[in-house]
Amino acid sequence: KSNDVVMDAYNANPSSMAAAVQNFAKIKAEPKMLILGDMFEMGEESMREHTAMIELVHQLKFEHVLFVGKDF
Repeated sequence: KSNDVVMDAYNANPSSMAAAVQNFAKIKAEPKMLILGDMFEMGEESMREHTAMIELVHQLKFEHVLFVGKDF
């Protein structure tokens, strides 16, 4: 009853995922939990892009984060 779920799960890419994470960080609600799944079809850039996303999440200081998938 007291939770809101924001789901943005359509074929993520680095720029759209970064925008979604940055916008979610601006929402005035506590506590928040961020759940991120792998971005597929990244090829050779996959590890670099997933690492960059982890760094962004760390910079934004989310308290509760769950990374899902082999590249995360």
